Amino acid sequence: GGGIAQILAVKYPERVASFVVTDGVTFSNWPLGKVMALRYPTAPEFEPSPTSIERFLRTGTYHQELITPELISALVAPYNHSGGAEELQTASFALEHHQTQDIVPELPNIKVKASFIWGQHDPFLPAYWGYRLNETVPNSTFTIIPQAGHFCMIDNPLLVTEELYKHLNASASINQKITTNRV
Repeated sequence: GGGIAQILAVKYPERVASFVVTDGVTFSNWPLGKVMALRYPTAPEFEPSPTSIERFLRTGTYHQELITPELISALVAPYNHSGGAEELQTASFALEHHQTQDIVPELPNIKVKASFIWGQHDPFLPAYWGYRLNETVPNSTFTIIPQAGHFCMIDNPLLVTEELYKHLNASASINQKITTNRV
């Protein structure tokens, strides 16, 4: 989702009032090794499956005690059927690194409010990438969620929600000023 948000903000700025990226792909920092393994499995343990989703979830979550059977079941459910492995593999091909790399020269031209939220201990996409986005995109903020991994919304949902509220309130204020000035 984060890569798509950046692409939309660059290519269709009239359709984007603001955006948030949470531990997302950007620049050319991907595909991740685990995604490549799903795309081109070389051994049974790399084949797309509910088990591979669970491993990815466990690797990317800082607070392991928050990974409940119910959470695993909810996240695995869309792919836990015959044909699900093929759907997961197809999803792994949804975006290519060149699509985010190609828009890098345009990132400084983004005019809308942007917020970049990253887990402090993201093992897949380190917080460095959120910092780089913040340095590149004007009118943006960067927040590191402490004691959180790639799935910071699982590790600390309250703090992530607070950051989303801050973003929405700031965006509403900016958009209200723009609307008022247009009238």
